[in-house]
Amino acid sequence: MYNKLTIALAMASAVSAAPALAPRQDPCQDAYKACIAAGTPEVACSCTLTACLGEDNARNREYCATATANLPQPTSTGIPGGCNPAHPGSCPSSYFTYPTASASAAPSFTSIPGIPGGCNPAHPGSCPSSYFTYPTVSATAAPAPTGGSSSGYTDPKPVEGKTWTIKDLTRYCGEDNSGCDYNFKIEADGVTEACTVIRMPGSNAATESWSNQPCTSGSKYQISWGYVAEPAPAFAVLSVVDGKEIAWFGVSNVNGQPVTTAPSNPFGSGQFGNLGPEQVYTY
Repeated sequence: MYNKLTIALAMASAVSAAPALAPRQDPCQDAYKACIAAGTPEVACSCTLTACLGEDNARNREYCATATANLPQPTSTGIPGGCNPAHPGSCPSSYFTYPTASASAAPSFTSIPGIPGGCNPAHPGSCPSSYFTYPTVSATAAPAPTGGSSSGYTDPKPVEGKTWTIKDLTRYCGEDNSGCDYNFKIEADGVTEACTVIRMPGSNAATESWSNQPCTSGSKYQISWGYVAEPAPAFAVLSVVDGKEIAWFGVSNVNGQPVTTAPSNPFGSGQFGNLGPEQVYTY
């Protein structure tokens, strides 16, 4: 059925049975004989010979792939160069460098007081490393760095004697959970500023995390909201940033307030009162 492969096999048999005549250079036959001498199963050597002779077609490739699929990988095939990419066992490992996914934990830093669990998901330095496991790409043959490296994260340092406070935090989420409005006031540096952040993600608004939203149009304050489901009950961390200064405020049981229709208080809505004062940090 596989005529061309049969011809190649017949040629291989003829080579082994032929009397010693005047030598004739034939790289394909030399490779085949070296392959057999190396202890490689004959079917694998014959498939290689077929390809070397120019008889490499779809039918033969399909047959050879099936016939050699379960063969042990040889340590050396004797193929010129000693390497056949179709048989990884015949090649040095440096020929095969695959990107592989591995997990590495983000660096763990000292927890910041005043936050539930001491953890702010927007700032890995405040959380235990178990909260942050990132997939990273590495290569098996990649050289190890010789110089120092930086994680890109700097430990925050407290600003002596400086605190900020959140006043009258409320959140109202739509009944279809498509959006939430956040209203509160920031008391900082002797000044009070009213904030309104309107979020419309379209779904799952009550469990959304978001970042870098202005307190209000033209405000110097940037607001972030980090939702944390575990450990239960779910909580959130509201962060306020002014330039290189930041303060974190924990919002406990963020989705645990009663759901009512009169007055309207859909899931995720609630009045959370005053938060802080909390320490201000700088980077």
